[in-house]
Amino acid sequence: MLFDISIESRSSISIFSFSCLFAISFACNCEVSREGVDEGDILRLGLNTFYAIAKDVKPLEIIRAAFELRVAVECGFMPDLTECRECGSIEPSYASIDIMNGNFICNECQSKANFNVIIDSFYESNVQRPVSIISNSVLHAMRYVCYSKKERFLSFKLDESEHDLFFQVCEKFLLNHLERGFYSLEFYKSML
Repeated sequence: MLFDISIESRSSISIFSFSCLFAISFACNCEVSREGVDEGDILRLGLNTFYAIAKDVKPLEIIRAAFELRVAVECGFMPDLTECRECGSIEPSYASIDIMNGNFICNECQSKANFNVIIDSFYESNVQRPVSIISNSVLHAMRYVCYSKKERFLSFKLDESEHDLFFQVCEKFLLNHLERGFYSLEFYKSML
């Protein structure tokens, strides 16, 4: 079956460049997973993702973003997306995700407290942290990817207008926790 997937994937340069990115990030995450994480789970996640790419079950960017977030979860970087860290709200209209600490602050608490959000980071107690401001829909999609069964992590819906925000936060989450970038990611983005 893997042989058939690789043949189908050669039909498009964007799918091929994405597959290269996927393979490199997958190898890097397997390396990280050696610290007590079941590599079989990461392998299954990788194979399911490669199958989704080949069968075009969702747009490539959604598959990539969901894979990046879920592989971070499998490697031990599970964000706490259950509630606002300040007030416990579970349904904010917008939220600021603290990328490194893996939690979020709802827009109401952010406006009440002394959190100064400046584009992609915020300052709290004079410490700058990477942050992404996301909508409730993106928060729900991220929750689904993180908390669903492994074989169902791509079974969510997200309005097309929210795709860019989802891509950005998932990519930022993985890259910040791996503390590295990928040349193949830059190549893939140049193909878009």
